Amino acid sequence: MSMAKAERVEPVTIIGPKGLSEVVEGVKLLARYIPFEINCIEINEKEYSFELDNLKVTSFNVKHSVPCVGYCFELKRNRKFDVEKARSLNIPLVAWKHLQRNESYEVDGVTYEPDMVMGKERRGLKMVYATDTRPNALLEKYAQDCDLLITEGMYGDNEKIEKAKLNKHMLMDESCKLALKSNVKELWLTHFSPSMHDPYMYDEQVKAIFANTVICHDGQHKDLAFIDEE
Repeated sequence: MSMAKAERVEPVTIIGPKGLSEVVEGVKLLARYIPFEINCIEINEKEYSFELDNLKVTSFNVKHSVPCVGYCFELKRNRKFDVEKARSLNIPLVAWKHLQRNESYEVDGVTYEPDMVMGKERRGLKMVYATDTRPNALLEKYAQDCDLLITEGMYGDNEKIEKAKLNKHMLMDESCKLALKSNVKELWLTHFSPSMHDPYMYDEQVKAIFANTVICHDGQHKDLAFIDEE
């Protein structure tokens, strides 16, 4: 395991679907030396969320032949601190960092509130990752208005719809229609069938349904940035 070779000793928590513990135990049989504790949390709920600072991660059940989950990552953006307003209100500098963290702060018997100097709520970032699934309500729910949806394009040929239904996968066209309906900003298609020799041959077809569709390649990456707002 790469983390073991990197001399990690801090515990690792892995959150996943039912059966995760068995999988990890199997890995331990192969990787005899793991210098850190592994804690497994198996998700039994249809939807499960946790937060790390400004990042909210939600897992949700998808529709496949075996238990599978998709993931929604939402990065909250802090409200903008109005420096000029803070100065005009003579708010002590010692209180500024607390107000920026959305905390009330008292100085010399006077309590200062974040709403005195913090601007309106600003839109954050949202990314959804879900493969091994048929179209379903939870995927549509979490894909709504997301900045980037990464999902499957198992089959490009529409005549393979019965095979897609049988194996619980999506056609490229189905993923594009879901992205269009959910007001997604950008769609990445991946998880192609081994029988698909050239996914890029469907590029024109998918863009005709959802223009901002990208057919992925190995190692593809992108930096998502907050949108400046007034």
